[in-house]
Formats: sequence, C-alpha cells, structure tokens
Amino acid sequence: MNKYCLLGIFCSLSNLLIISSAQGAIVSYTSQSNFLTDTNANPTLPLPDTGGVVNSLTVNGLEFTTPSPSFASGDFSNRLSGNVISVSGLEDLNIALTSSSPIYSFGFDFHEPQSDPNRFGTFVDSVFTVELFLNTTLVGSFSFNSPNDTAAFNGVWSDSAFNKVEIRETTGGIENEFFGQFYIGTDKMTTQTVPEPSTILGVGIGTAIAFGTGLKRKLAQAKKK
Repeated sequence: MNKYCLLGIFCSLSNLLIISSAQGAIVSYTSQSNFLTDTNANPTLPLPDTGGVVNSLTVNGLEFTTPSPSFASGDFSNRLSGNVISVSGLEDLNIALTSSSPIYSFGFDFHEPQSDPNRFGTFVDSVFTVELFLNTTLVGSFSFNSPNDTAAFNGVWSDSAFNKVEIRETTGGIENEFFGQFYIGTDKMTTQTVPEPSTILGVGIGTAIAFGTGLKRKLAQAKKK
C-alpha cells in the first residue's frame, strides 16, 4: 500500500469521525429483543382508539403530530396487537418527547401491509428516514425499509439526548403503514459500545457501533448466568 493510499484512508476516517462527533453516535435496531436488552427501554402506555382522525395525540409523554392532513389510532393491523397509528397521506409523523428525564433510546413496532388487510391504494415498498433532534439541533438519523406483511420493529440508541423524533416516508405513497407500541429509554449509550477506529475503517461506523453493542450484550448476558 503506498503512502497516497494510506493518506486517503486516514482522511476518510477523519471525515467519518468528524461527522460522528458533530451529530453524535447512534445505533439503529430491527430486533426488538436486542434493543430492549441493550437500552433498558420501556414501553409507553398503549395507544388509545381515537374514534376518528385527529391532528394531535398525547400518550404517556409522547406528543404525536403530523405534517400530513391527519392521523387516527385504532385496531387497524392484523400483525400488531392493540391500537396503531395510521396517517392520512404520506406516513410522516412527529413525536415530541416531553419526559422530564433525558431520552437516549426510542423504538416502535411497525407493520407495512402488502397483501395484508387495510392496505390503501396501490402498494409501494416504502422507505423511511428517522431524524432525532434536541430542540432544533440534529442529533442523528437513520433510514429503514421494513419487511412487508409482518410485525417489524425499528429502534435507535444514542450517546446524546434528544427530545423530538421526525419520521418521514421518503419513498412510498398514500397506502397504509402502521405504527404500534412505542418504547423510550433513559440509559445513555456509552463509549464502551464503540469499537476502535480500525474496526470502523473496515466496516463503516454503523456496523462498527452495532458490533460493539453486540459485544456489550454478550457480556451482559454472561454476567446474568
């Protein structure tokens, strides 16, 4: 490997670490059990049946609004138990976290119907972006594309507190997706979950942090035995 290649790798790694430092480090999850084990997050109170469309809803310190026309909460999903949120229009959702304690983790059950009941219109495989904010400061973001016709999960853990979550359907249409049980946690993601920069260099920061978190999970499980 020549010196120019080494210099390029060093510069790329430096940029990666600067971006991580500017926005904070986050880990995203698609496994509910791993998320709950790592973060010690707890479920919020169940969503109520709104009996029709609304523009806002507050449940257990979570304030839901949408830039779309409206949304409703009810028993719409054959995959998720209890009531779920369905948005009229693009499935864009804002969640303000009003807990008096700093929040570091956030997750939700999710269902995208393709052949399942209560899909509206022509199916489009949706992609979502989730952004975490502390007031107006961006803490971090990730994207997800959950499998269809199944009970899915998406969650995130951060080393910086946040008090607002914005979910945006960046690819999709007005066919339904459903947001079910929500989870929040107050345990901060610590630097012990982040591996050495050499690991980040090899696999990228998201995978690297996930690897470190997996190691933390195994150590925690070993302590319980």
